[in-house]
Amino acid sequence: MRFILIVFLTFAIFVGGCGGDVARDYYKKATKLSKSKKPEDWEKAIAKFEDIINLKIESYEYIHHLHKKMGNYLRNKGFWNKAVHHYKKALELQPNDYKVHYSLGICYANLGRTQEAYLEKAIEEYYVAIKISPSFEMPYLGLGIIYFFKKGMHKKGIDCLEKAISLEPEFIDAYVTLGKCYYETGNLEKAAASYQKAIKRSPPRIKVVANYYNNLGIVYQTMGDKKQAIDCFQKSLKINPNNQIAIKGLKELGIKVYDRFKIKGFAK
Repeated sequence: MRFILIVFLTFAIFVGGCGGDVARDYYKKATKLSKSKKPEDWEKAIAKFEDIINLKIESYEYIHHLHKKMGNYLRNKGFWNKAVHHYKKALELQPNDYKVHYSLGICYANLGRTQEAYLEKAIEEYYVAIKISPSFEMPYLGLGIIYFFKKGMHKKGIDCLEKAISLEPEFIDAYVTLGKCYYETGNLEKAAASYQKAIKRSPPRIKVVANYYNNLGIVYQTMGDKKQAIDCFQKSLKINPNNQIAIKGLKELGIKVYDRFKIKGFAK
């Protein structure tokens, strides 16, 4: 009698909410086997109840996956608070999912644009992700942006970005952000080097690379290297002929807008 009661409680705890014909079938077979006088049938009953437990675990995994998937969808749409809700639900089921902690950090960082208190939450989530997965480079980018651009902690921000690159030497966004940081702190040589590394690692003809050339051109322009600056703006226009930053840069360097198609590479 006591064994049957324990079996019933086990079913109530682990199958409640799980539902489905499969779980019910396992339960019926398990309870029938549990009433047998044969020990071998008790072993079979245990195995059936373990199957029910496994079904429950599998359900948790699916629910976690769906909350994570929904969070990613809402985050990409810019619905930060709604995404936060789903990420928190996902973490209730799998607290050590470092990618969810990182994604939650992204949401808080974006909410922090208007409410600074969220920046601390973003930092906290980024560090949790790092603690769980020390080789994960993405949170260091987020930390670098917050520390440098939001908190004015320039050295700490740069250190985080360099750490991201040390973990992933092909991390283009980290090179670009590092270039901006070095430019703003007046370290033009390192700014140029960072943008060059970003360009080297990027597909050559996508539009975003035109922006990298613009940034590099501005660095050279600030350095007084007119030739290198013109070359960068030329390369930017080869990728995107309507890039206004490149056009403006060339005009400032004495290249008239209507002359840009005569630049090497544009002549027919």
